[in-house]
Amino acid sequence: MARSKWGLLLLGILALSLSVSCSGVLDPARYIASGLYKVRPDPTAVPTAAPTAAPTEAPVETPSLAPTEQATARPTTPATAGQGKGGRGDARRQRTPTPEAANPVGAQEPAGTDWRLEPVNVERQVLLDQDGVRITATGFSHEGEWGEPQLGLLVENNSGRQLTIQVRATAVNDLMVGSGMYVELQPGKRAHTPLTFLIRPLEQAGITLIKKIEVSFLITPTGVSETYLISDMIEVPTDADPDYVQPLDDAGEVVWDDQGVRMVLRGVDSENSDWGTDVLFYLENTGDRDLLLHVAEVYVNDCKLGPYFSEVVMVGKGRYSALMLEREELQANGITRIDSLEFTFLAVDPDSWEELFQSDTIRITF
Repeated sequence: MARSKWGLLLLGILALSLSVSCSGVLDPARYIASGLYKVRPDPTAVPTAAPTAAPTEAPVETPSLAPTEQATARPTTPATAGQGKGGRGDARRQRTPTPEAANPVGAQEPAGTDWRLEPVNVERQVLLDQDGVRITATGFSHEGEWGEPQLGLLVENNSGRQLTIQVRATAVNDLMVGSGMYVELQPGKRAHTPLTFLIRPLEQAGITLIKKIEVSFLITPTGVSETYLISDMIEVPTDADPDYVQPLDDAGEVVWDDQGVRMVLRGVDSENSDWGTDVLFYLENTGDRDLLLHVAEVYVNDCKLGPYFSEVVMVGKGRYSALMLEREELQANGITRIDSLEFTFLAVDPDSWEELFQSDTIRITF
């Protein structure tokens, strides 16, 4: 009976801490801004061929967590938080999307059963050989054990320490996509393991032919909260036509274009969302440093909500993304249609977690 009471008490505290109401008494923005934002698993993810891998698209900070996607490069310019256009302040931007942007169309929608990935090959090549760690690409399969595309890897640990090797970020044809790869190795050991790409991000980006893959690795001493090695983005070409150009659909209303971030509103999708309603965006990093972007404060129809949005975008890359509004939260607040959306977002260095800047308030009316 005592355990039951304690369990109910803990569940009550957890439910209260995650609740958000129009009163704004509880402020999830502070929780998100702290870097400890909530992470939800991708409901479309399928286990990879490697039994220890659990691919997701959320950044991680410690090697004890499941493999996830993170950015890798270190800052190359000083932070300029709050300086110039787009820094902290109370300025508001009014945006009225075009009819095209207000409709759930384009690359973010599931491509359906007609989507197919064309077979390509990757030649055996060394991707990383540094500090006793050697990673070799051994080939590519467009349909792995679970049906997902996989880049075969041979990982060798000659460092003298037990290491955990995982993927931090992946891009295909200059578009960020989700992937998973995770292996722990004793000194002097090696392992064949696949880097598995999630299917849905490829569909959403309209990728049917993989011309090039870019990957970054995070390597840490197993069980120790320290970084052993962070690789740059490593390009892995395929045998696809070198003249192939990836189609890019960035049509919509530009709601932010400043400080190295371009954000395009692409529409609202309630039919294909896994959570309830998705507000669709195309993100582009036009700056000179990798970024982690996450929302700090969101109002739908002037009601404060706590949606999920946290994306890594590497330098020079684009990403199709969605601000996910939970069905239950919309219903609890009596929201049956979205008339307006208001939010700010934080740009964070994904390696140091240094806050680089916070956007002005962006207000969109539908």
